Amino acid sequence: MKRYLLFFAATIFATLFVAETIFAAEASFSGHYRVRAFAVDSMKGPGAGGLEDSNYDESWSFVDHRLRLNIDLKQGDVMGRMQINAGNYTWGESQDLSDDEWHREMFIKFPFGPATVKVGRQWAATPFKSIMYQGVLDSLLLIYPATPDWTVLGAALNADDTGGLDIDVFTLVGIYKPAGSPISGALGWFYLTGDTGTTDVRPMWLTGTIDYTNGPVKASLTGAYEFGDLDTGTKTYDYKAYAIDARAGYDFGAAGGPPLSLEAIIGYGTGDDNANDDNLENFTSPMPSYTHTALFLDHGDGAEGGGQLQHPARSSGNVAALTSTTGATQPDGLGNLTWFGLKANYKMSDKASLKGLVATYYLTEENVTGGTSYKDDHLGEEINLALVYNITEGLDLTLSGGWFFPDEDGWTTTTATTKASDDTVSEYMAKIFWRF
Repeated sequence: MKRYLLFFAATIFATLFVAETIFAAEASFSGHYRVRAFAVDSMKGPGAGGLEDSNYDESWSFVDHRLRLNIDLKQGDVMGRMQINAGNYTWGESQDLSDDEWHREMFIKFPFGPATVKVGRQWAATPFKSIMYQGVLDSLLLIYPATPDWTVLGAALNADDTGGLDIDVFTLVGIYKPAGSPISGALGWFYLTGDTGTTDVRPMWLTGTIDYTNGPVKASLTGAYEFGDLDTGTKTYDYKAYAIDARAGYDFGAAGGPPLSLEAIIGYGTGDDNANDDNLENFTSPMPSYTHTALFLDHGDGAEGGGQLQHPARSSGNVAALTSTTGATQPDGLGNLTWFGLKANYKMSDKASLKGLVATYYLTEENVTGGTSYKDDHLGEEINLALVYNITEGLDLTLSGGWFFPDEDGWTTTTATTKASDDTVSEYMAKIFWRF
């Protein structure tokens, strides 16, 4: 393995030398390295999808690390990047790089008239609070500054071609950001076309978000409406679902008070109360990464090892949910979920901050005609705390703990003879994170 790494390093440096001497390209490097130690209880083990439900009674711990290196080359207005992503490797286990880890991102960016084009494998996200998609995708992105206040983004993304699938997403988004105004926002249209071999899926979404920032006050409202159809060859189903995310925050420090900021969040995604009709009312989206708390984190760069809220009523994967005719939804999305959260951030000093969150979770629909129903819609509460300390420039230490207290009735079906476990799920983490 070492000789391959040496060969790769030599190839990179030789390429950079040739590029700089012949084409006068500039090279730059950035990225991060992190080491994390976890101890958890009543949660599934590493690599098993995190929190599946509240019935696991096992304790385990592990240490992992990751190096993410961006290699950027720039010549005039043209920029290219290759990102190496070595990790997340668990200490004591195999740490060989897979093929896609050598090039987690690999794209080129260049001007095209008044527009900018990015093409290749790249980080893809939207301004809609991660409701729609967030992750690394093979895509073509066109950025056009239509007016000083409006920027238009058009994208074609390949979402999934594994296992004979053919899933593509087409996006048109307008971003409104007038200079000096406290109000900004975005409007979007998304179209997914998919072929599983037996089923054609054609959902569409209309999305919108409005943000307000004025001194210490911040607020936002985001919504998405899902429509379109799914054709199994023998029957056609209609997507009829929506999701809403509302947030309001206040920074007391910016108003001359204590160095404390608060943010309240409400999230709501429709569920399907009838598995026998022709309407698909569980909200789904192409590649969501929505719930952002300690235990139920997004699967993107911010993830701290937490699981997805994989209640059996919302435990199908992205493609499975989009092609389901029986009400399946996505554990990392907002489908069939209602939740309320309050986040706090207290700046203890120039070096240290204390962060916290309390949240409560509900099934939007716990009773399903022709499907599985649960005794209650309440799933439980979460509490988490994190101390973040800046050791030196670019290097932080985080100590955190998270606890989920399940409501046994929310995890127990109406036909079950025994109740689900109400054991507390806990997660403790220590992390060293270096940005360069």
